[in-house]
Formats: sequence, structure tokens, C-alpha cells
Amino acid sequence: LHVWHQQQEGQASQLKLKLDRKDYAAWGLTASPNKAIYCLLESVSAFNDHLLLREPARLVFFTIASPMRIKSAIEGQEFLSDFMELARLINTSKRFTDLELRDEDYFDNEYCFWWISALSFNLDQSEENYNQLMSIESRLRCRAAASVLLSDSFNDVAKYHAANFIINFSEDQESKNDAKIILSRLKCNSSECLICFAPLD
Repeated sequence: LHVWHQQQEGQASQLKLKLDRKDYAAWGLTASPNKAIYCLLESVSAFNDHLLLREPARLVFFTIASPMRIKSAIEGQEFLSDFMELARLINTSKRFTDLELRDEDYFDNEYCFWWISALSFNLDQSEENYNQLMSIESRLRCRAAASVLLSDSFNDVAKYHAANFIINFSEDQESKNDAKIILSRLKCNSSECLICFAPLD
């Protein structure tokens, strides 16, 4: 299987897929939005009834991105979901040992770091991974709650619960103080959670 380079006329790279393609012909090739994952549609090209009946067509998913290319992609500012899916597959299969993704300082996008932290905890439910996941998740949720408080698109009930969330879970004392000031000005005194209706302290 060869992939032709769009910007280099006449140049092609041979892909060495670990598949027997002797009796198959390619019918289509597509890529994910960031060209991290490719999908190849193949059909049996040999005229043998038993082959056609057993496997009339197949989809082959593959990537040409190296582990380090995947790592640099998800550590950047953009939220690249297809590269993140590759990272999940690599971590799950544990085929590569050079894809270490647990240091927050390397991530420009905190949402990517949250996703990797959740993946790490699912693979290894240690106390360290749990604390890391809870820390980044609390920050992201507090940031979302702060956006509710600063927006005119939400009513006082939503702002009441957002302020209480920041007061209870934020590690930033200044944010807590600001949330308490906003809470004191709201014309709302809801004492139940809007999701589970549990009483709020």
C-alpha cells in the first residue's frame, strides 16, 4: 500500500501494514480531522466464493504518527481529539514506554491534562493518580462555575450553586472570597441541589 504526497508530485511512501493484502483491493481511504488516524476500505479482489462470503469487505484503521508526535500533539494548546484517542490506545496496550503523559507542566491545555489524568486513573487506580485527577477536575469545575457567576446568561439559582461550589471546592482563597460576596448579593436562597435535590449545608 502506497500513500502519495500531495505537495511532492510523484513521491509516495510505502505503508507496511501487518496484514495479508494478497487478495484485497483498496476502495477508499479517509483520515480523521487532524490526520492522526486513517481508515482504509478494502474488498476481496479474488473471485473465490468462500472468500467473498466470509469477508466481503473490511475496514483497516492505522496511523503513521510516532509516539513522540502523538505526545507533542496532545501537550499543545489545541484540543486534538483524534490524537488523544491514539494516546488512549497506546496507554491501554502499553506497547510504548516513551509516552509518559503525567506531568502537568508539559500541558498547555488543561482539558487534555484532565483527559490523560482520567485515563491514567482508569489504568492504575492508585492514590497518586486519584489525587491528580481530583485536583485538575476541581480546578476546571471551579473555572466553569466562575464563568457562570460572571455571565448575564444565568439566573440567580444557577449562580447560587456556582458560588457554593467555588466556596466548597476551590483552593484559591481569593476566588472563595469573591464567590461569598456574589452569594451575599443574590436574591436566592436555594437549599437543594438542582441535580439530586440533596440539602446543601
